Amino acid sequence: RALVDPLVLVLDNLQRVDEGSAAVLAGLSHVAPKRSLLLVASLQSDEPGRADGALTNLRERAVVIRPRGLQEPDVLALVRNTFGEVDNHVALATWLHRAAEGSPLHCTELIHSLVEHGQLRYVGGIWVIPERIELEGDARPQGLAQTLDARVRGLPASALALGQTLAVFGQEAGLALCVALAPDVEEQEAF
Repeated sequence: RALVDPLVLVLDNLQRVDEGSAAVLAGLSHVAPKRSLLLVASLQSDEPGRADGALTNLRERAVVIRPRGLQEPDVLALVRNTFGEVDNHVALATWLHRAAEGSPLHCTELIHSLVEHGQLRYVGGIWVIPERIELEGDARPQGLAQTLDARVRGLPASALALGQTLAVFGQEAGLALCVALAPDVEEQEAF
């Protein structure tokens, strides 16, 4: 189809691709300049790849774009889109930008933590944001890894046990397998 119409193939988490799939993508990258084909992929550089040889080949042919972190106006837009223009939303955006150092994922994880710890509350159809964010202990913002670790520690025992099992499973697991591995968890909770 790419011989006639332009085609864009978008891939997320390329570091997780198997060797065979990566080889196919590397082959496509060789013919892409001669066709109306564009390959766009994201790769998390802090996660080891499963198909390093083929990924190296792809990297050699790629135009690498390293995204920058969110600037303060971007974080403000994130806060406005999440909570609306409620009181203290600008102060929250400033705090988030400083605490998350511009990382979009860290911003959203911190928001989740603030809601979970009752700092941000939904009352009478409107979000209530305090003038100052004050968190203690595990709730205090740290790096992204520590924020995610704190979130995992807060999981119910059944969800944690399922997550630990899936972490060593070594491959994708469908909903049916998750339900079978966690008989005490309702199907809608497993997903």
